[in-house]
Amino acid sequence: MDAATVSTHDKILEIISFLLPLLQDHCASSPPSSVPPFFLGITGIQGAGKTTLTIHLHRALTSEPYNLRVLTLSIDDLYLPHAQLTALSSAHPLNPFLQQRGPPGTHDVPLGERLLEQLAEQRAVVRLPAYDKSAHGGRGDRVLEYKWSVERGPWDVVVLEGWCVGFIPVGRDEVQRLWKESNAHGKGILRKYSLEDLVWLDEQLQSYQAFWRKLDALVQVYDPLTPQTFSNPPETNLLELSDAQELEYVYNWRTQQEHNLIKLKGTGMSDEQVRAFVDSCAYSPSSSSSLSLGLVLKSRQICLRMSFTSLASDTPVPTPPQGGNPI
Repeated sequence: MDAATVSTHDKILEIISFLLPLLQDHCASSPPSSVPPFFLGITGIQGAGKTTLTIHLHRALTSEPYNLRVLTLSIDDLYLPHAQLTALSSAHPLNPFLQQRGPPGTHDVPLGERLLEQLAEQRAVVRLPAYDKSAHGGRGDRVLEYKWSVERGPWDVVVLEGWCVGFIPVGRDEVQRLWKESNAHGKGILRKYSLEDLVWLDEQLQSYQAFWRKLDALVQVYDPLTPQTFSNPPETNLLELSDAQELEYVYNWRTQQEHNLIKLKGTGMSDEQVRAFVDSCAYSPSSSSSLSLGLVLKSRQICLRMSFTSLASDTPVPTPPQGGNPI
């Protein structure tokens, strides 16, 4: 295996080593006849590698020696329909966060809660919502329900991945402190927005908290440009970290992703819309507290730093640690 493949192998094995004991405890604490799936969240800013990591994790967990029944979900499929996003934008014409999908407040949280409830009940058949990001010139729209995929349970693990999964509001005082710091230092993205718009964005996360509490564990993925001094994630302010980072690689990555979508679908966001999307999604005040979900999940979280080359497409399935038992 080359270095990239080894790195991917190690990251997946780290997650599996973290997950299996929790999954065993989860099964042991539930009646044998009605064990709900274990809900695992994977979170991180854009370009951190969470979607690709989720693909590799799904392949590993569903293969020998684990053979688990795994369902993966993306919070991107829970965006509000185009008509509702347009109404929201019209109601807040001066709020830059609401001129495109992405930030907290643009998801259909009740739909997500109902979906997780159905999965928790181990229903035989569940329909998964889907979102067409190419619709309406790249602004996107929910796929009609009759076109949603049909998935058949039961499941051992359900993975929910997305950039704001697990984020909690930090409150007006903390938003103001971080905003003032950004302005005082003359750098970072927060200074580009008004304080009231940032406070509004933070407040939207209140409606997500019941949704996040359905998670049993959380994986936090960090991008490769996180400073090397970063050593104690639960005590690190991710907003201050992110606000000082170089965004160009995220812009380039997301722009290429959109170009690929346009080739496939014939329509999508312009390069300017992509930059606005990245700015509004990746660096909200709430991103500083995504790890605070650990206060609810206690020890049920793990933090990983990904690299540009760490996610190889041909990574072999990791095997259990010495003496470990797949569930």
